[in-house]
Amino acid sequence: MTKKINKYACYLILLIPIIYSFTILQNKECDIWFLFSHGRYVLNHGFPHVDFLSMHSNLHFVMQQWLSSVIFYLTYKALGTIGIYILVWVSNILIVFLLYKLCMKISNNLFVSCVITAIIDSLLCLASVVARPLTFSSIVFILLLYIMESYRKKESKIIYWLIPISLLEINLHASLWPVLFVLLAPYVVHYFILYSKDKNKTIFKLLGIILVMILVGFINPYGIENMTYSLRSYGVRDINSVIWEMKGLSLSGEYAYANFFGYIAFFIMIGVTYIFIKTKKKVEIYKLLLFYGTFYMALLNIRNNSIFYIVSLTSCIEYINFKVKYVKDFNLRYKIIYALMIALTASVIVINKDKYVLSDEYLGQRKVLEYMEKHVSKDEPIYTMSSNGGFYSYYGYKTYMDTRAEVFLKVNNRKEDLFHEFYLYLNDKLDYNEFLRKYNFKYLVIDEEEPMHRFLESVENTDYNLLYVDKKTLLYKKRD
Repeated sequence: MTKKINKYACYLILLIPIIYSFTILQNKECDIWFLFSHGRYVLNHGFPHVDFLSMHSNLHFVMQQWLSSVIFYLTYKALGTIGIYILVWVSNILIVFLLYKLCMKISNNLFVSCVITAIIDSLLCLASVVARPLTFSSIVFILLLYIMESYRKKESKIIYWLIPISLLEINLHASLWPVLFVLLAPYVVHYFILYSKDKNKTIFKLLGIILVMILVGFINPYGIENMTYSLRSYGVRDINSVIWEMKGLSLSGEYAYANFFGYIAFFIMIGVTYIFIKTKKKVEIYKLLLFYGTFYMALLNIRNNSIFYIVSLTSCIEYINFKVKYVKDFNLRYKIIYALMIALTASVIVINKDKYVLSDEYLGQRKVLEYMEKHVSKDEPIYTMSSNGGFYSYYGYKTYMDTRAEVFLKVNNRKEDLFHEFYLYLNDKLDYNEFLRKYNFKYLVIDEEEPMHRFLESVENTDYNLLYVDKKTLLYKKRD
């Protein structure tokens, strides 16, 4: 039975994730501060090869997100805090548009395409559409899939756009650049099968394009070091155990947020598998490889969920049997609904306007920083928790640790495995007196929930006095 649906009702579905994205507060994104610092440094001094933010000297450094950092910093410099929100919102609107175009390219079913787009983007908004380079990478991955699906439909010239996409990603977010080739691998298998059956020579053109994509990957400030960055920085036990988004998916574990994503991925896998089994159409092998391959990636690493969402739901869309006839009447009822949706969006923005402050509310550091600006020399190295380090380093302080976890791996900095020391610290396996003597910190910025706070409050602490407190943030100073 064919159903009648107004096409403007379908477009309304696309507004749901867009409005939802306006409710997400980016002030929990503490990574944004080191991105600002990176962008500012590149514009003022060029590309660094030695880390310039932390207190540790002579750490070899690769700024694998340099272009994203410049974009974020210029936006912040021009428009302030609200500029970052606008950048993320505009990026999300672009993601919705490109997802819709990808779904229509695959299925040409307006209603199903709008529903699938809304579901995918709502999932992305949970953790991926944030003030990080990952948002830009999501756009790149959707573009790659759109190009390949267009190429399968005989739009032969579009394939050349893969080359600038490779150049863009290696400079935006080098650690995810290899994902481009992971997503292309199933298409290579597809065209190899075609060649084995009827000598279709398309495979040679695709392989040639992939070779050029690899070659243009060298066009970045750090050459092959950038291209192989992920090989040295992911799958590290210490990082995976400390940073929740680097953990593998789980249905039962200590992190409820991780478990939540685990259940989502599991139910998507079951649902899409059911669609593949029930469909009367032949399911292409490359779609199975894309779907189950990205599901495996999601199992390994929570951050890969965004890739899985994009690939999984678009993979099954052409196998959803839903017959519909579209009505194109943009009548008064729909005009009123659209006006109400726009008013709702404006209301959400106005209600949240006082909360669009980067990190300050979340970290609770602003007043401590103001106190330090008056009393603490920036020549003095300070201890901070990794989540706070980027905030203070942006304002000129040399900190012990920040959220650039892989920078503190010996394999990257070529000097010392500092992150392992931090791992021991977080797991209360470190002698705090020995740790503090090693670095001779004059000032400690402590969150009352971190392990060292218990030590500082105990009789074992004979060297540091509490100097200033704001909410959960405490500033300690070493006794003269």
